[in-house]
Amino acid sequence: MLKKTLFIIFLYLSLFNIAQAEEQGTLTVGTNYSLFSLDPYSQINQESLQLSNLLFDSLTRWENFTVENHLLKDLKKIDNLKWRATLRENLFFHSGRPVTTEEIIWSFKRAKMSPNFSYIFANIKEIKAVDSLTMEFTTIYPTILMPQRLTYLFVMDKDFYQGTDEYGIPKDKVVSSLNVQPTMNPFPFAWTHVSGSGPFTLYKFTPNNRLELKNFDKYWKKRGNIKNLIITKNTKAAKPTVSLISDKVDCILQIPPLDAFRISGVPNINLYSTLNSKIFIIQFNFDKNNELKNPKVREAIISATDSQAIAKDIFFDEKLATQQFAISTQLGHLENLDPRYNLKKAHQLMQELGYNTNKPLELTMVVLESLDKNQKSIVSSFVSMMQLINIHITIVPLSEIEYFNARKLKSDADLLFTSWKPDTEDSSDYFQHLLMCKDKNNPSRGDFNFGKYCNHELDQLINHAMNTENQEKRKELLQEATQIAYNDMAFIPIVYAPFIWSTNKDVLNAEDIVNRSNIIYFGKVLLKIAD
Repeated sequence: MLKKTLFIIFLYLSLFNIAQAEEQGTLTVGTNYSLFSLDPYSQINQESLQLSNLLFDSLTRWENFTVENHLLKDLKKIDNLKWRATLRENLFFHSGRPVTTEEIIWSFKRAKMSPNFSYIFANIKEIKAVDSLTMEFTTIYPTILMPQRLTYLFVMDKDFYQGTDEYGIPKDKVVSSLNVQPTMNPFPFAWTHVSGSGPFTLYKFTPNNRLELKNFDKYWKKRGNIKNLIITKNTKAAKPTVSLISDKVDCILQIPPLDAFRISGVPNINLYSTLNSKIFIIQFNFDKNNELKNPKVREAIISATDSQAIAKDIFFDEKLATQQFAISTQLGHLENLDPRYNLKKAHQLMQELGYNTNKPLELTMVVLESLDKNQKSIVSSFVSMMQLINIHITIVPLSEIEYFNARKLKSDADLLFTSWKPDTEDSSDYFQHLLMCKDKNNPSRGDFNFGKYCNHELDQLINHAMNTENQEKRKELLQEATQIAYNDMAFIPIVYAPFIWSTNKDVLNAEDIVNRSNIIYFGKVLLKIAD
């Protein structure tokens, strides 16, 4: 009887120690991100890129403020239109199959089929395999930003996604999140099944609720000491910061500025705010509205937009207000652009144009119907500021697919509220997609130019900048473009989006694991492990 009792005690202690060790190697992350799809090519936003970097590897990736080779061992420009790349040896997928150029080419073709990623790779005409580890990229136009583009080429296990699922649908079918409802059943195979080469493997996934990952033992790169990573969707009932303070989670992604303000100074909680190139702007529809073609109308609107007040009231930081695209660390940033807010001048311009309380200027503005609280506040503040100068704005909320078509194709609205984060983290990206003249022969030029603004001088500067390797020359070209957009009042710059996140005291190297695109490399996390 004594032996049996001792055995039971020993077994209990053993199981307790195993559970404790398991818990000590576990990082739990709370997020507001939508956790619907694990397919790296179903959508392109902060949340999908965060998940993709956990489960997959890209060919290159951001490390601090530079792009470095990742799955690639080497990347060289051969001539104006060709690049040669070599893969590292001994790379493996979660399935155990080796990573070769065959999977790179297949992943690239799949990315080109995605409506969300096709524009990123529009300039890459083809990838040809030289051998199992070497390939050549051929572009349509010269580019110096190939390394930045390849941070978005996530490599998938081709064989894993072959065949059809139980419903007869091809497993490798690319289904954009724009075309899928959160309640759909079944989800596409690639949304809920994974074989990549990333630092974590999929253990359990409950869409839009909880994602459980385990350490990939065969991962090729030096990593931290996480054994298990759990990502949970924050509930409306509980504040995410409360979960952090009560140790229910170890890390919170994308904390709202007001919540960050409230928990600053709380013991054992560390807050981090990193520079973010994501900008909120309003675009003019020059194609539809003749009033907006009048520079005096645009000047009145911009003069009445108090970006500093918006930044201070909503984000608690006046420095987030801006008059231009480029953040301070990007080439093209101009230090001495004069703030344009001048309510008296805006009133005067509107009076000169013949608008008053009895004859207001009526405008419509398209917004995404799923705006978050801060974005709704920006829109509300802007509308209120326009009312002060007798401009009445009617808001037109659209679904994701309707909004996407309005941005990219055609809209009858006068204004569009939007955000943009440059894929390459280069300021030429803002101009290329948002302001360059639309070009049928080069669909990546002006593809999100909602209002069809067009200035050929600006286009020449951006084309030159995208093909110039000398950084000082690029800086001059991009600054000239910035000045032109400012002088033309081509759009309404408002504010940069802050990226705020937080950890508890158990995360030892938080400042070293976030990249320039504000993606957190959880594979590098070092956790404090109790003795």
